Amino acid sequence: MLKAIKELGEHIRKNKNLDVVQVLTESSKLINTKKMICVVFKKENDSLVFDGVHIEDFDQEKARKVLYRTFGHAQYDATLSAKLTSPDKLEKRWRLWFSRYLKKFDDVTFLKLIKNAIEENKNKIFDKISEKYNQLNKQEKRGCLATIKIRDNKGEMYLAEIPEFVEIFKITSMEDFYYKHKVESIGESVCCLCMQRKTVIPASPFFVFTVDKAGFAYEFDRANSWKQLPICFDCALDLQVGKEFLKNQLSFQLYGYQYFVIPFAIQKEVLGEVINEIELHRRSNDYREGLINAEEDILEILKEKKDVFNLIFIFYKTKGKDDFFD
Repeated sequence: MLKAIKELGEHIRKNKNLDVVQVLTESSKLINTKKMICVVFKKENDSLVFDGVHIEDFDQEKARKVLYRTFGHAQYDATLSAKLTSPDKLEKRWRLWFSRYLKKFDDVTFLKLIKNAIEENKNKIFDKISEKYNQLNKQEKRGCLATIKIRDNKGEMYLAEIPEFVEIFKITSMEDFYYKHKVESIGESVCCLCMQRKTVIPASPFFVFTVDKAGFAYEFDRANSWKQLPICFDCALDLQVGKEFLKNQLSFQLYGYQYFVIPFAIQKEVLGEVINEIELHRRSNDYREGLINAEEDILEILKEKKDVFNLIFIFYKTKGKDDFFD
């Protein structure tokens, strides 16, 4: 099953030429986001000055610009882009984020400038955020995102347009795959998906095992978690792309039960054509019609290519950030 998701993601990543930032951004979690509250800081010589808060319309084109990714512990996110439910909770998330990463990235002067600017104007910033948030209607508040922008003489920049934040995002996002319970789990072994000997981590984007208790870990040591499901970094990225495709295109419900439909074909050429058909028909209004409407076209492809095509049905439960396979 993971191999099918990996091959799905690998094909999409190569054909759409997705970079690491696009892969790691969890755009599927921003589908319901309509508005974004931006805290703007202006560059002045060697410092940053608070320059105001404003509301922007949000669309999927902006998803990559904000570097959004959540963590399983739900205390803070990969960057300072975070879902906004209340100014107090946002302030806490930002504070925890800086406490976790300021020392880790102590060579990034830019990060210290942002923290200082927030601390110096904390009351003003969060009062403004509260004011803007209260201007939104109930629908707009649902999924509302808060982020930071930097203004220079060329205009305002999103986080993804700031090289320092892009590097931080890559590191924090990849670290989330192998840093759990304050323990790093990383080793050298054969990847269970590509069967090549590489650096491996327990990087399944789906919750297929847990080490919440040390007794569940391999040899009762969380540092050995990678031995339970050794996956290399490349395959981890492919799995991430595959998961995003499933969440956006092939996630369904049946009497309250959530499930994925995972396409699997022997020939990669066939898989590519099937993906194109699903994406084409999935644009219809009915959530289920994407796969059903594409059925005849998919059968024609299989008949022409003389390939075998499987649909793997996986039922799952969502708990917080994670999708648990039943």
